[in-house]
Amino acid sequence: MNWRDVLSGTAQERPHATAFRFHSEEPGEPEHLDWAGLDARARAVAAHLADLGLAGRSAVLLFPAGLDYVAAFFGCLYAGVVAVPAYPPSRNARSTERLAAIVRDSGADTALTTAVIRDRLAPRLASADGVPPLRLVATDAMSTEDAPAWRAPRIGEDATAFLQYTSGSTSTPRGVVLSHGNLLHNTAMIGRVFGLDTGMRGVSWLPMYHDMGLIGSVMGTVRAGGTMSLMAPSTFARDPLRWLGVVAEERATVTGGPNFAYDLAVERTTEEQRAALDLSSWQVAYNGAEPVRPASLHRFAEAFAVSGFRPEAFLPCYGLAEGSLLVTGGPAGTGFRTCEPPAGSGAAGELVASGVLPPEQRLEVVDPETRQPVADGEVGEVWVAGPSVARGYFNRTDAVADTFGALVEGGDGTGFLRTGDLGFLSGEGEARELYVTGRRKDLIIVRGRNHYPQDIELTAERCSPALRGNGGAAFSVTGADGGEQLVVVQELIHGHGLADPAELARAIQAKVAEQHEVRPHAVVLIRTASLPRTSSGKVARHACRAAYLAGELLVTAVHADEEQPAAAAGGAAAELPVPAPGDREA
Repeated sequence: MNWRDVLSGTAQERPHATAFRFHSEEPGEPEHLDWAGLDARARAVAAHLADLGLAGRSAVLLFPAGLDYVAAFFGCLYAGVVAVPAYPPSRNARSTERLAAIVRDSGADTALTTAVIRDRLAPRLASADGVPPLRLVATDAMSTEDAPAWRAPRIGEDATAFLQYTSGSTSTPRGVVLSHGNLLHNTAMIGRVFGLDTGMRGVSWLPMYHDMGLIGSVMGTVRAGGTMSLMAPSTFARDPLRWLGVVAEERATVTGGPNFAYDLAVERTTEEQRAALDLSSWQVAYNGAEPVRPASLHRFAEAFAVSGFRPEAFLPCYGLAEGSLLVTGGPAGTGFRTCEPPAGSGAAGELVASGVLPPEQRLEVVDPETRQPVADGEVGEVWVAGPSVARGYFNRTDAVADTFGALVEGGDGTGFLRTGDLGFLSGEGEARELYVTGRRKDLIIVRGRNHYPQDIELTAERCSPALRGNGGAAFSVTGADGGEQLVVVQELIHGHGLADPAELARAIQAKVAEQHEVRPHAVVLIRTASLPRTSSGKVARHACRAAYLAGELLVTAVHADEEQPAAAAGGAAAELPVPAPGDREA
């Protein structure tokens, strides 16, 4: 079986049922695409790709959010073309550099897009330094009249479906090689854990160039045969109420996002607006891709109780691109559970369980040094094995043995994926759940004690409403004495209203020292929206550390235990205007 079989089968069974809707930036009637229409458009795209001789080769997808992305992606799967999901680069140099790195690594010489994007991008890419030549092909102009003449190639489960480029450094992107079989297995698991079927009604604002949006929202819907309403991430970011409004209007049963989405929904809506919503149909509110905070879930449940939202709908989950998407989650309808971290682990505060271990694959928590399994309740590295695990990184054979084929000491010879995440197991039998404590590479060790950056970042951002939520990065640097020192970087909101930001930096230093028993060597307050992030919006701690050491942060205020070296000072502070109190943003 392959993904052409899945989509064409649903098109035959339910040709006129709605498969996808797309809600544009402006309110109004959404675009619709039924199953027969999606199948026809995918066939038309596949026919043109075959004529271009792209079968077995890769093609970059450079679409804005919309139904054209969905049709072109499945056109690639139909034709045996290896899709490379990406997004049209902005005028920001970093965006163009990332696209160039992906094109070089994937070896693609063709990009699929819309006619509007093609005409806009062509001159820019031609003049951009470092971007390999790309043939831009507009798929929105392709006629479905060619669809009946198309002849399907033979595609097995082992065939590569697409390359998922992970968020991270622009200079060394890593393309996760995902096969049809990987994705069939993972979406079947998602369907079982989330309870998806033909009656599902979903809403997603997640970007389709990342695994959570593409695999979870788009491919998961195709596998279940249900209906999904899509919108652009920018639509959600501009007005989270629009997301919840569509959930209410369409009686959606499943939707969600990273933890920050739930915080933003509370911050950007009023009690009156919440009272006008009916969220009683919402059965699965998934939360993943970043640390899940219990306070966020409690706050959202309390704020939207008036809307009919039920806390048992929460479904925290854990996954990663190298495992296709989902690793643990659920069971659905049971809400979320918390526990205190193990003593001496370095984690602080209550942790939210990331769900039970699915029977479809194996999960071990392993001491990363000895490679021996640790007892339940002890922190180790999370290792995963099963049909959802990717075969490796494209053109990175050196990473296969240790990252994708790690062996447990004294085990049965099964090769495991080393996730790089730390966590522990708790519970009995089938109720054992995974608790993720953080990334191994992000762990901060000062004077022999472990500290998780997300815990320190949360403490810092709670010090003042003038600080942007999810806008901090904690990391360590090497001091003059050779020891590790803690640095906290935190964004201020625009129009923060502070007469002396340095005073707040001092308060953050004191609060972190009190809560975590480690004193930050430096607290750096920077301009809003200037914190380095990955293409999926996650805080890029390593990039932030590099910018700090290079003096490239847009600094507003610094408080340090001693004078900062030139490499970390960043020159003169870039002062923000001090507005009237009424101009402050929430």
